[in-house]
Amino acid sequence: MAGSMVGASVLIMFSAENGSNILPYKLTQDVQLASVPLVCSPVDLNIEETAVEIQGASMSLFAALQLPSNKTTLNHVWNRGSSVKNYQPQQHSLSASDLSTVQTINMFTAQAIVGGTPPHYSLKRAHGILNTVAWGVLLPIGVIIARYLNQCTESLWFYIHVLLQMIGYVLGAIGWALGMRLHALTSASHKVHQNMGIGLFVLGLVQMFALCLRPNKDHKLRRYWNVYHHSIGYTIILLGIINIFEGLKILSPGGNWKSGYAASLILMVILSLILEAITWIRCIKQRRYDGLQ
Repeated sequence: MAGSMVGASVLIMFSAENGSNILPYKLTQDVQLASVPLVCSPVDLNIEETAVEIQGASMSLFAALQLPSNKTTLNHVWNRGSSVKNYQPQQHSLSASDLSTVQTINMFTAQAIVGGTPPHYSLKRAHGILNTVAWGVLLPIGVIIARYLNQCTESLWFYIHVLLQMIGYVLGAIGWALGMRLHALTSASHKVHQNMGIGLFVLGLVQMFALCLRPNKDHKLRRYWNVYHHSIGYTIILLGIINIFEGLKILSPGGNWKSGYAASLILMVILSLILEAITWIRCIKQRRYDGLQ
């Protein structure tokens, strides 16, 4: 099921042993990702009448719908599957042509824009971009700076680190809020992605408090604060990266979004390995120098 269909109210027509069937389905979760069968359920549309026309191997579906009084357009998404198993329609193809079957119909003028923008496209795009930049780029770079530049500058690294983390968390919080709004608008259920997003928001909030609770370097609690700060920080980075790929699977943005983000991660890992090697070399040289004193 394409990401643009999640949350849609659909009519599915299929032929079974008991004849032709037209059943309503509310797509509240991505069946492909959840690996669960479609379940017939009430939809948001007011369906007044349906009919089936069969000509050889061709089947046509007709439906009369009543839109709300304040709505004149209908976002139309359609597709066709290859089989029905146990009276349950199976997954359709996810080729480029299958994922582009979208149009917006103006019911007042009877005109349609084929390949129009999927429902809530701008909201989904903003949600994905903000969270990718926040949790998947800014926060990891902030950690790299704190880890490897603290020996090069006395305090500049700290201010850069804090600035990146704060900007990252603010953008991530906005992206999280957009995700909650999407959930309210579409009723889409992606439990793993949603729960990880809530966990990231909470952990990020706790991490922001770390700045207020940060003891002085010579304080006896500073060691425990470091463990707390580093543990939560690395957990956020790991969960953020995993959840970004989870979101990319759901949105199915096409193009090179997934490979592009994977490439940026690889670059950050390579940079971290180089800086880690330099750090260890400097540390070993410093120990040898101190041993000669």
